[in-house]
Amino acid sequence: MLHAAHVVAGGAGCVDAATEKAMAAPVTQINARLVSESLDVYRFWDAVIRTAAVRKDGPVQRKAAIKDYEQALLDAGGSELQSEQTASAIADLFSSAGSAFDRRFPKLNQQLELRGRPLREAWESYGPGLLNQISKKIWQGQPPDDWWPAKVNGYWVQPMRGGDGGVAPDGRFWIEAMLTDAHRELPEVLRIAYLVTLIAVDEHIRQRSGEQWFTLPWPEAVVVVVLDAAAELDLVDDPESRIHLAVRHWLHRDLWLGEILKEWSSQWHSTGAVMPVAVKALAKMIDQHRRKLADDIESAGLNLLDDEMLSELGLTDDD
Repeated sequence: MLHAAHVVAGGAGCVDAATEKAMAAPVTQINARLVSESLDVYRFWDAVIRTAAVRKDGPVQRKAAIKDYEQALLDAGGSELQSEQTASAIADLFSSAGSAFDRRFPKLNQQLELRGRPLREAWESYGPGLLNQISKKIWQGQPPDDWWPAKVNGYWVQPMRGGDGGVAPDGRFWIEAMLTDAHRELPEVLRIAYLVTLIAVDEHIRQRSGEQWFTLPWPEAVVVVVLDAAAELDLVDDPESRIHLAVRHWLHRDLWLGEILKEWSSQWHSTGAVMPVAVKALAKMIDQHRRKLADDIESAGLNLLDDEMLSELGLTDDD
């Protein structure tokens, strides 16, 4: 339900019009509440999904749900003084959204298991080989014995984007239960390999250094690694040409990142740099491009917070 609400909240990309219509009213009110309190809407939804993904299986009681929403509000920049009251109101709206979702899918668990069977079978056929190739590429042919986690739990969710997934702590990932690949050029089985690899990267870095994997662009680098491994198993024919598609559907990012990853991929292949060094180089490439974008915006006079623009809007710096 939370995944469906998240997609509806984004206002675009939902492939299930009936569910979107059924959930639109409460989800719109949640967004309006967040905006009225000047909270980061993206951070709120991201925190809500991650919290749900690490929760133990079973129904969530209202008190526990409110605590989850309260933490998500704080992550989004909310005030501790207001968070409990706002979380309670949001819990009511999520309850309405959940009722609408349940009416749409009264037998969801059975449906998800049936929908996910083709993807599960594809993973059983190709998954071990994919992971083997991925680890060799990351570790230049000599992965440590404990590189892959002993166990990873995957969870189906109802397709709302026509292919989506994400990771959470505690070795968990979630993925939309797609009957068929939305894009023949990018099989959904590769998304599972991508998510499992992110979990392995996260656990390895935390165990070795105590840092978190998202301090460097590992998610971006792993896109290239997975596509390279897939090409060696004939799951894709030209990995470089699939980078843009993966950036859009796995990372939900802009096309400029795809161009950077194509350039980085070429450099990584030609230099044979070890992955930690290569990922740091990718971080510099991304940072340089972002600074260039910021400079281009400033030179074009698109500073929406300059004194003249604020004056025209009847605002002050404090506002």
